[in-house]
Amino acid sequence: MERFRRPFGDQPTQALGVVLPAIALQKLVDEEVGSLRERIYPPLTTLGLFIGQALSPDGACQDAVARRLSERRARGETACRLNSGPYGKARQRLPLELIRRLALKVGETGT
Repeated sequence: MERFRRPFGDQPTQALGVVLPAIALQKLVDEEVGSLRERIYPPLTTLGLFIGQALSPDGACQDAVARRLSERRARGETACRLNSGPYGKARQRLPLELIRRLALKVGETGT
């Protein structure tokens, strides 16, 4: 479990790439979500933050948003606000079928 949890605490928006190959992740997103405009919280980023939030001791949305802000600043990207509203809306946009299929893929890999 620690092997799965650690990447989501350290780099939540990139953690899914540690668990599954990037090509497989993108294929599932394309099939379940399709193309989207550029967002602060695209589906895989949102899902990685959400998993990290669920695995976190306090589980606060604000912590997930702060992690996203920190990652964006570290990459030299424009900052996002610490308002958790957009993150909450992004979580609501996640298709349940995407989450189900990703869970099955992770189970198949034995991670």
